Amino acid sequence: MAMKENLELQTEPSEGGRQVAILCSMWSRGPPPLVCSTCPCGRPSSSSHESPALVDPPRGRVGHLRVKLVQCTARKLHARKTDAILLKLDITKAFDTLDWAFLLQVMEKLGFGRKWIIMVCGLLGSASTRVVVNGMAGGLIYNRCGLRQGNPAFPLLFDTIMDVLHLLFERAAANGLLSELASTIFLHRTSMYADDVSTFIRPTKCDLLTCASIVDDFGVASGLCTNLAKCSIHPIHCSAEQVDLAHSIMGCEVASFPFKYLGLPLGFRKVTSA
Repeated sequence: MAMKENLELQTEPSEGGRQVAILCSMWSRGPPPLVCSTCPCGRPSSSSHESPALVDPPRGRVGHLRVKLVQCTARKLHARKTDAILLKLDITKAFDTLDWAFLLQVMEKLGFGRKWIIMVCGLLGSASTRVVVNGMAGGLIYNRCGLRQGNPAFPLLFDTIMDVLHLLFERAAANGLLSELASTIFLHRTSMYADDVSTFIRPTKCDLLTCASIVDDFGVASGLCTNLAKCSIHPIHCSAEQVDLAHSIMGCEVASFPFKYLGLPLGFRKVTSA
């Protein structure tokens, strides 16, 4: 209740702009005293080997590293002749549909301090919209969901929410709900870049139903639903029956390798110039 009161009270644009600068500078510096000690780097922690969306390399290299990571797993599965599916997911209007209550709950569970949460409430409450008709701007429309585009702090908050989806896949694999991709070597299962998600699963009914349930439940809780028109299934050494099963459960179109991922070609073999 206190969070909602702060969210409604702190709606001044100037105050929100000041809080953006404070939030971004503190987030980038390291562990401020406002952050719980469970997050030693000042960012939400992840149970996997790396955080799926918060990365340290320069901005120009992030997309390339994501493609190489997914390509490495795909090539190893293809070389071992393992039947698997690369599921490429796309979030519908990701920044516009995020549920604020879910964001605040996630921040609280991750150990963010009360002052951090109050600052985020101020940023969210300062967002408003006007509709311009024939050059005349209408009244203010105060937003109730979504993150404002262009705000330097909101991509960090969005990455925090996407980390929840990554952890759901990791927890399902740890509990045996998702089959192992390989028993002798470690293969990276899920990779994320902004609102683009790619994950490898085995083409079994149990794995497919589990994956569909994770995606649907995450969409209901966070407001970030998948855009099936932009999602695709890329089979690796799968039979026709397995491909049909995946298509019927996930409802995505079936595509083949190679294809473009984050604007770069992704396939089993090295791309050569024609």
